[in-house]
Amino acid sequence: MRIVGNILLISSLSTLAFSEVTICYKKNHSDISTIENIKLDGGVCSGNKSKVNMLEDNWELKDLHIKNNDYLFVFKKDEIKLNKSTTKDIESNILARIESKKQEEIKLTKEKVITKKFNIGKTLYTKKCSSCHGIKAEIKVGNSTALNSIELKHFQKAMNGYKLGSYNLGNGSQMRAYSIGYTSSDIKNIYAYIKKVNMTK
Repeated sequence: MRIVGNILLISSLSTLAFSEVTICYKKNHSDISTIENIKLDGGVCSGNKSKVNMLEDNWELKDLHIKNNDYLFVFKKDEIKLNKSTTKDIESNILARIESKKQEEIKLTKEKVITKKFNIGKTLYTKKCSSCHGIKAEIKVGNSTALNSIELKHFQKAMNGYKLGSYNLGNGSQMRAYSIGYTSSDIKNIYAYIKKVNMTK
């Protein structure tokens, strides 16, 4: 929904317009004949612009309050349309934010998937493997290789071999009973757990 909203915002930029209001003042000014050209304080005037300057800058005098020698000017500038350059910059910024948000969501989704696989692998490994292969799969069983030192393809080949009875390193008869109950996803998840647990000290 946020992305859709941003796209709708982009489509409306070409007609976007707004009004701006600013208040300027001059205190303790006794000569009314010079008030038109005296530099005003506050707002956009900020001691640098007079009423005349403001009108030259396309500001409209909407209200004027005079009390004793104090003057309060209310200026308004209407329908300031964004030019093509400004619109393009805003569009670029919004599109960049959309892409950044998209990448964050992809990253978060990947992290969730990795965490899920890790937790499934941890449950399977802890329940059925760690007693023989060690907490971090660092123990060699018989003439087999420690699981934490082999690649995924070798791990998959060994597990599938145990299922078929064609692989007998370690304890083939016992591993056949375990491997039959594992799906290909289970095997990948166990391997993911082994790799990640060995990255921590």
